[in-house]
Amino acid sequence: MTGDEKGYPATQPAQIGDNASAATLCPVIEAIKSDLCDGVRKDRCADLAFLGNSSSIYRWTPCFMVDLDIFLFADVLDEHLGNWLLDCAAWWRAGLLRQHVDFELRIVEGPYKPAIARLKRPVIVLHLGVFTERSYLASPPLKRWGWRKYKCLAEPGRLARLAPSRPDLTELLCGHKGVEYRLNAIASGSVTMHELVLPSFREVVFSVSLDHVNFVECCFAYALSSARNHARVLGLEEADSFPNETYFEWYSENVLNSEALLRLLQIKTRCRNTGFDVDKSLVQTLTVQYLRSLSETLRTNSECRTEQTVTPSTA
Repeated sequence: MTGDEKGYPATQPAQIGDNASAATLCPVIEAIKSDLCDGVRKDRCADLAFLGNSSSIYRWTPCFMVDLDIFLFADVLDEHLGNWLLDCAAWWRAGLLRQHVDFELRIVEGPYKPAIARLKRPVIVLHLGVFTERSYLASPPLKRWGWRKYKCLAEPGRLARLAPSRPDLTELLCGHKGVEYRLNAIASGSVTMHELVLPSFREVVFSVSLDHVNFVECCFAYALSSARNHARVLGLEEADSFPNETYFEWYSENVLNSEALLRLLQIKTRCRNTGFDVDKSLVQTLTVQYLRSLSETLRTNSECRTEQTVTPSTA
């Protein structure tokens, strides 16, 4: 009996093996994406979009810790949808384990990665965002602005249609989980995340602290995404077209010079193949240095723009 006959995805993961190169994960990744597209075609969900390295916009650099960022849209988030996702996850996990590849499906709002200090074999994390249109519109403007470029399968322009007008420097600095929030969270050594638990989509809240393996990923994500958002609110198209390998060098040369940010990128690149066994205090210090410099820059620029727009009382 095939997976499709059982109501599961029909795709079987390709042979990987313990000693495979990271590039051999590409067929497996494409198979998972294909199965989710079939879910839209078979009305399991209304629509989907591939984000980040999962999309056609940014090139995926092969690595052994794979993060698949994918959005699903549905009319309602119920147990029917939740159970389908659990069945899919069980099917993929069983097939991948036979190929010596670990698998997780998580619906986490935040910079989640598996807590692996030393990576012993490949792991694929399907990092989903699952929304109704109403719940998507409740997402912060900065995020929806950054996501507007991604095409959905059923309605290609959905994310552009649901995008806000371009946020400003004040939103980046003081808005929901803006730079000030991120700076305080990293400096305090505690990052809060929200997760939807299947099959009911019940929301749970948890924290990642400095002594947790995954804290370094929080540092990487908060710093690197803030650098992307900085250029976005300035209207610079490079933020939505350059891959990591070139964007952050460009950003440091043209927007805000930061040696700390570039060092973070170097450490993150290593972690994608080795795990998070790094000096957490160093990563925290570099992140605080960058976010503090960004905060000071945004505050100065916001004050300058405010002064320029004030109308003299004598006019």
